Amino acid sequence: MAARFPIAPIIKLVILEDGTCNGQLVVVRDLKTAHIADGIAPTLQAAFDDWRFIAPQLAMLYADLNAGRVCRPFDFDHGRCMRRCRALSTGRRYRLPEGCKEDGRAAEAPSRQRRTA
Repeated sequence: MAARFPIAPIIKLVILEDGTCNGQLVVVRDLKTAHIADGIAPTLQAAFDDWRFIAPQLAMLYADLNAGRVCRPFDFDHGRCMRRCRALSTGRRYRLPEGCKEDGRAAEAPSRQRRTA
């Protein structure tokens, strides 16, 4: 019986801290060299939302990065990963930045209501 879904290649994805709730999606080679993937998907959530379309493109970027065929790769710095990703990998509790929800979207500003006594 044929597999329902084809086996996808392994792609190393990282989210870098960029001051937003979702961070910036990056493809990483050997945890030393990386390339920004914002031309394919600006965030990991955006990649997941349309995975069947985005995954092959990320896989091609990953293959090109590994083969040295990309323009402007950069040295990967573990310290630039989003704190919640580092916390999840170590099992620590992470407090979301103010203005961010658990699903990564920006929270609505709380309404300021006057209290009447």
